[in-house]
Amino acid sequence: MSLNIFWFLPTSGDTRYLGKSDFGRPPSIGYLNQVDVATDNLGSDGLLIPTGSGCHDPFAVASSVVAVTKHLKLLVALRTSLAARWPPRAPPPANVSSTCAAALPTCTTSSIRP
Repeated sequence: MSLNIFWFLPTSGDTRYLGKSDFGRPPSIGYLNQVDVATDNLGSDGLLIPTGSGCHDPFAVASSVVAVTKHLKLLVALRTSLAARWPPRAPPPANVSSTCAAALPTCTTSSIRP
């Protein structure tokens, strides 16, 4: 049985302690590429790219660091709860077109999803 070691890519900023909001180093793409190259050179198996409101877009980060990666696997952590609608929304009113037109003049009824 082999053990896979993945390193955490600090896309919300880097600090001495994980989860602190007062980061010491901003999450620039250059810095994230440095972390990627160092992780690759040290022999880790992959990088965990977090998802969250304070993080850079994980897919944009993955596409930028893949250019400097030689052997690493990229694991994007998805939070399905961020996309879920809870509590469920009420269905749109019967007069959707007039409600939509009042809110945005360029809106069409095809752009409204229940």
